[in-house]
Amino acid sequence: MKKQGSILIETLVSAMIVTLTATFIISTSIENSNILRERILQEEVDRAISNLENELKYNTSSEEIHEMLENKIGFKYNGDFSRELIYKNLDELEDGEDIRLNKISEDGIGLNLEIVANIKVGKNEVNVEKSLLKVGGWMKYKIGYVFKKKRGFTIIESLAYIFLTTMILASGISLFTSMYRAYLESIQLSIKYNNYQNFFIDLDNIISEGGIKQITVNNNQIKFLKNDEFNSMDKIIKSYDGKVFIKYTRNDVTQTINTMLEDIDNLEIKGKGKLIYFILHDKDGREFIKCI
Repeated sequence: MKKQGSILIETLVSAMIVTLTATFIISTSIENSNILRERILQEEVDRAISNLENELKYNTSSEEIHEMLENKIGFKYNGDFSRELIYKNLDELEDGEDIRLNKISEDGIGLNLEIVANIKVGKNEVNVEKSLLKVGGWMKYKIGYVFKKKRGFTIIESLAYIFLTTMILASGISLFTSMYRAYLESIQLSIKYNNYQNFFIDLDNIISEGGIKQITVNNNQIKFLKNDEFNSMDKIIKSYDGKVFIKYTRNDVTQTINTMLEDIDNLEIKGKGKLIYFILHDKDGREFIKCI
């Protein structure tokens, strides 16, 4: 025997538990998605600023920089900013206030510059400040990065109780399943972005090794030829069948082949002046651009 109205109370308690669980799952999923979107934007802006820095370092003369500074140059940021750097000169980019190039000072050593970026996309905001010292054709820099009667149950009441409880549990399970699936997808996306970031780090490491005699780009592959005195192997990077491979050779004889990256659509390699741009295309149509 249960008190009258116990069905309603138990149903409301069940609904409250499911609601609290669903609220927690949804808030956690939303927070995770926001963190992932913020990270994606941060990495995109970091690559864009790095590409801009290299353009200033290798493809822009001191005279051109002085001329830009006289015009108080600023750039508008968009998702195609890095791609536009491949095909345009700096003075051909769209003017804006998202990315500013400022002169800090100039002395006998060189020209002290500062790149200041304030990028807002939706609710996410990224701020980057980079100080550069241009000495001839090269730069030194440092970076700062600035979610009441008793009675028994009737058959109708019992059926109503079972029906409402089943509906609440089914809705809760369905909601939990969809949220958990979204969580797993965000984890996979995060892993993919980690792999892409590691690929660009590996490229930087190849350059920083030194001892490179010549770099050639041909048919979307790049070859790093080493000086003989270093007694190290040449390296060839190219993409094939959704993967990026690096081949090590000595005297044009293949020594070994390693996989640098998997699960991509293709890799484009384009030269511009003294820079080489790597454009990664994933299977969802996104581009990841970095220059060396």
